[in-house]
Amino acid sequence: RVHTGTSATTPVFVHMAVGTPASDPPSASDGEKLALWRAQIAEDDSDDGDHPPPPPAPPRRTGPHSASGGGSGSGGGETEYLQRKVAVLQLQLEEKDLELQEARMQAANERASAARVAPAAAAQRDGVAAAAREDKMRELAAKCKQATMALGRERSQAAQLASELAGLRQQLKAREAAKESGGVNGGPASPGQERREAQKRLAETNARLAELSLSYEGARAELAKYKRALEREVGSVDGAARLLEGGSGARGRAEQISLLRDQLREAQRRAMTDNGGLAGGPSSPGSRGEERARERLQQMEQERRHDHERLLVVEQQLRAELDESRRRADALAARIKNLEADVRSKRDKLKLLLDKSDNDNQLVSALRAELERCRQSSGKLSPQGDVPARRVADLATRAAEQQAQIGRQEKIIGSLRERAAEVDRLSSENEKLRELVGLLQDKLSGAE
Repeated sequence: RVHTGTSATTPVFVHMAVGTPASDPPSASDGEKLALWRAQIAEDDSDDGDHPPPPPAPPRRTGPHSASGGGSGSGGGETEYLQRKVAVLQLQLEEKDLELQEARMQAANERASAARVAPAAAAQRDGVAAAAREDKMRELAAKCKQATMALGRERSQAAQLASELAGLRQQLKAREAAKESGGVNGGPASPGQERREAQKRLAETNARLAELSLSYEGARAELAKYKRALEREVGSVDGAARLLEGGSGARGRAEQISLLRDQLREAQRRAMTDNGGLAGGPSSPGSRGEERARERLQQMEQERRHDHERLLVVEQQLRAELDESRRRADALAARIKNLEADVRSKRDKLKLLLDKSDNDNQLVSALRAELERCRQSSGKLSPQGDVPARRVADLATRAAEQQAQIGRQEKIIGSLRERAAEVDRLSSENEKLRELVGLLQDKLSGAE
């Protein structure tokens, strides 16, 4: 059965059931579909190279000079990137199924051709083919080890850069907190040059981290390619893992086939020796050695079938975990967006109230200065009653009202400071949610 589906963010892909028997020959339409799938995989790999995953966003800053937003779009871009990676992985799994079918057909053809070829010619050809396959398997194992080592180095560099980035973010938060506390208490503000230098170092670290992420993805793709090639040569995932260990004494598929063919030739030779006294008597095709070799081949085919079914079950489990992680990531992204909107609104209100408090302070200072001038002018006048007592009383009343208003403004400022502390707490919770989203994305990439 063939299923097709399209999406706004994922490329067109074709899903094919894996229950096709190995004995059915591929048709012309299957060849065209295989070519189409490979072209789509190459196009998706080129798209991933042109559009790398976005680097981690710098932490949000608090204070009057902080940026007003812009971090809500990273979740959507990362989700789209993960959807494209899932589509590519599905196409690669389908290509692996087709390659497994081709390998089964090729093994069946080789068994049929081996039964028709004479023993002497088969021995010469098997020796050359076994040597070539062993050389190719050794080369693939060496390349796979090199790719694994390169992947480990890239991971260590990425971890080091991530730790440096976390340190720079903590330093930037500490400096911004010190500047904000200094501005509220009336102390001198920290110089902006240090903030610009910290932002510059943070941008450079983000660029290095993005570059290392690209190289890490390339190394992972190359390692997966080598592993797939080695699995096609060996015949199973477990066999490839045992072969990579080096000192485990595991045998590859070519070596096993060569050993079975040697046993088959030895059994045929013994059968011909036993039946040598019969002139013109046909050799027994159902000899004991052939039966053992046939049973061994059937056992190997059954083991491979079981491994394939186990891989299908694991694939279904991973897809279910991927869907669950995607839903959790979407929910966290929506919550982060709401928290950022709430933080922006509270910062705007706090800024407005601080501006109003400054204006009230200026008005009170002006009224006090005017009251002082009136008192001085009243002291210079004669005590016969020429002093504008009513104006002085009005000014005193207004000064008292402004003083009371100042008290109320101070209470409002205190409550706003508490709200600012709440905003800081929400910002820290936002950072924790971002880290959780990053962990979920790492888990998704590991599942891929």
